[in-house]
Amino acid sequence: MRSFRATVRVRDLKGTDVRSVRDSLEQRLRSLGSEHWRVVDVSPVDSVPRLSKTAVQRLQGDRAMVGRLMLLGAAGWALWFFSLFTD
Repeated sequence: MRSFRATVRVRDLKGTDVRSVRDSLEQRLRSLGSEHWRVVDVSPVDSVPRLSKTAVQRLQGDRAMVGRLMLLGAAGWALWFFSLFTD
């Protein structure tokens, strides 16, 4: 049988700090009887979601590509503009 990985978002977790919420979630998961699980991230609801490392690298790559395209466009425009004066 094949194995699968699932991401589950739980919103009804309440506690004083992240550590207590994480502990209560781990206790709930243990009581369900599932053996193979791991709590990866706990963050407040009002917080800004974090980007994964691959998403950050992709965004940085996109920014670099946009910068190169802008430079290429500016150089093309400058060549066109100065070619108007040489005719």
